[in-house]
Amino acid sequence: MEWSKRTEQGALVIAVVWAVSTLVLRVVSNGIVEMGDGIQHYMQARYCWAHPELLLDLWGKPLFMLLASPFAQLGHPGMVVFNAMLSVCTCGLALGILRRAGYTAQLLFPLLVLLAPLYLLMVLGGMTEILFGTLTVLTVALLRTQRYAMAAVVASLTPFSRPEYVAFLPFVALWLVRIKHWRALPWCIAGWVIYGAIMWRVEGDPLWFWTHGPYRSGPSVYGSGDLLQFVRGAPQVFGWPLLLLFLVALVIWYPVQRRDADERPMHRLLLVVAALPVLSVLVLHSYIWWRGIHASAGLLRVAVTVVPLAALFALHTVARAVVVRPALLHGRLAKRRVLLGTALVLGSIGAWDAVRVPIRQSGDQQALDGAGDRLKEILPTGGVVHSTHPYAAFRAGLDPFDNDHYRSIWGLNDQRPADHFKPGELIFWDAQLGPNEAHLPLDTLLNDPHFAVCGVWEPREGHPAFGDQRYELFLFERRDVVKEVRVDTLIDGNRVAEGLVLRMDPALCPSERTALWCFGEDEFPWVIEHMPLTPGAPVIYDELILEGRATRSGSAPRDLELVFKQTVDGHHVRYDQSAVTDDGWPKTSWRVPPADRSLEQSIYIWNVGRAPFELSDLRLLRRRWIQRDAV
Repeated sequence: MEWSKRTEQGALVIAVVWAVSTLVLRVVSNGIVEMGDGIQHYMQARYCWAHPELLLDLWGKPLFMLLASPFAQLGHPGMVVFNAMLSVCTCGLALGILRRAGYTAQLLFPLLVLLAPLYLLMVLGGMTEILFGTLTVLTVALLRTQRYAMAAVVASLTPFSRPEYVAFLPFVALWLVRIKHWRALPWCIAGWVIYGAIMWRVEGDPLWFWTHGPYRSGPSVYGSGDLLQFVRGAPQVFGWPLLLLFLVALVIWYPVQRRDADERPMHRLLLVVAALPVLSVLVLHSYIWWRGIHASAGLLRVAVTVVPLAALFALHTVARAVVVRPALLHGRLAKRRVLLGTALVLGSIGAWDAVRVPIRQSGDQQALDGAGDRLKEILPTGGVVHSTHPYAAFRAGLDPFDNDHYRSIWGLNDQRPADHFKPGELIFWDAQLGPNEAHLPLDTLLNDPHFAVCGVWEPREGHPAFGDQRYELFLFERRDVVKEVRVDTLIDGNRVAEGLVLRMDPALCPSERTALWCFGEDEFPWVIEHMPLTPGAPVIYDELILEGRATRSGSAPRDLELVFKQTVDGHHVRYDQSAVTDDGWPKTSWRVPPADRSLEQSIYIWNVGRAPFELSDLRLLRRRWIQRDAV
C-alpha cells in the first residue's frame, strides 16, 4: 500500500505539473485555440452573472456555465485554469479506479489522457468537453464503490454539460438494470427534474430543454461529410498510444475477463460504462455528420468527451491481462519502463504536433483582431453593433448579451436586410458564420446601397470556410452610399496591361489556336509580377478575377495550383492558394483591401507535379469597388 500511495502521488504530481504548464503556455501565448465556440463559452460564463438567463442556455451548457463562471471573471485564461483543475480531478478519480490494475496503469493514465492532442487543445481553448469527461469518470468511480444512487445523480447532470450524454447516460442506466439495483435507477433523471423545475418556473415549460434544444433533428447548416471521418481522425483525438491500447483492449477483453475472476465485475463495468460509450460517441457522430443532421459540423473535438473513458478501459484491461496472462501480449507490455517511456515519447510528439509552443496567432485571428480593433475604434458611444462572430465582442471589449448595444445575428432569412438594421448601426460579418448560422450572404450586403463598407480583412493564409466560400471579414455601417464597380482587363490572352510583368516560358503548341500556350516541366511556368496596389478611399477594395483553362493530355491537372501572394521585404504577409480543378478554373478571385504598406503582389501557377500542360482562354480582370456617400 505504501508503494501504491507513492505511485498515486507521483501520478498526481505529473497531472499537476502538466496543469501548471498549460497555464504558463496560455499566458505566454498570443494565440487563441478556439475563437468560435471557445470564445462564446467564455463570454457566456463571463457575463452570466449580469445576465442570469445564460445559466440556462443549452448552447452554453448550463452546468458548465454554473461551474466555470467564477473562473471566467479572471479573463479567458481563467477558463484554462478551470479546465486544468478538472483534468487534475479526472486523473485523481481515475487513479482510484485503476488501483488494482497496478502502478504502471496509474502512471500511464495522466500521460495518455493529458497528452492526447485534441484533449490538450480543448483545455487550452476553455471548451466544454473536459467537464463532461470529468463527470463520466466520477460516475465510474462512484459505481465502482457501489454508491449507485450518487452515480446516477452525477450521470443525470451530463445532459447539461454536453449532448454526448445520449451515448453515456443510457449505459449507466443499463448497468443499474443489469445489477438489479432498481432503487438507484430513478435517480438517472434527477438532473432533468431539477432543471425541468427551474424551467417550469422561468418559462412555464418543464420540457423546455427538450423542445428548445439547439441540436434539432433537421438538416445541418454545415452540410454533411465522410462517414469515416471520425475513424480517420481518431489518432488526432486520442493520440496513437491511447488509440492502439484501446484497440488491443477491445480484442483481448473477453479472454482476460474470463480468466480474471477477482476483477471480473470491474471488467464488465468498464465495458458497459466506458468502452461502449466511447464506441457509441464515435458511431453517433459519424452517422449524424454523414447524414448532415443535428447541427453537426463534423468537428473531431467532440470525441474528446470520451478520451478519459477510453484510457480507463484500455489501461485496466491491458494491465490486468499482463497480471493474469502475460502470454496474451507475448510479454511485450510487461516491460513497464519501456511502456512508460514509449507512451511519454509518442504522446509528447502527438501533443507537440497539435500545439506549437508557444501558440502563435493564426492568420484568421490576426484578421479578427484587426477587424475587432477597427470596430472598437469607430463604434460611437452608445452605438449598436450586430455581429455574426462572437470574437467581435471579445476583441472590442463589449458585453455581447447587452442587447442595447450588441446583437448577434442568427437565422436572418430575409432578402431585405436593410429592414433589420437602423441607420448608424454597425454590422460585423464573417464568412464562416455569416452565410450559415446568420443566413446573411455577403453579396446581399455588398450590392445593397444601404450598407457602407467600413473595412475588409483577409487572413494571412487564404482558405475556404463552410460552403467553400473564401474566409474573409467585413465591417459594414447601415448608411446610404453610392457604390460603383469599374472593370479593367489586365491580361487578355497575350495582351498585358502597362506596368505588369508577365514571365512565362511556353513551348510551341501543335495547334493553330492563337490563345494557347504549352508548358513543359518548369515548376513556376507562368508568373505575373508588379501587380498594382489598391489605392484606398474612395476605393474600398480590388477584386482580381483570373479566368482560364489548364489541361493535360491523358489526365486532369490535379497537381496545378493558383497562388496569389503579397510580400513585404521578401516576407509573406498573404498567401492564397487554390487548386486547379479537373475542368481548369472557370473563375478564381481574390479580394485585395487597401494597404498602408508598400507591398509586392504577384499571381503565379505552381506546377507541383512538373508535368506538361496547356493553358488557354486566359483573362485577368480587376473589379475596382468604389464607394461614396449618397447626396
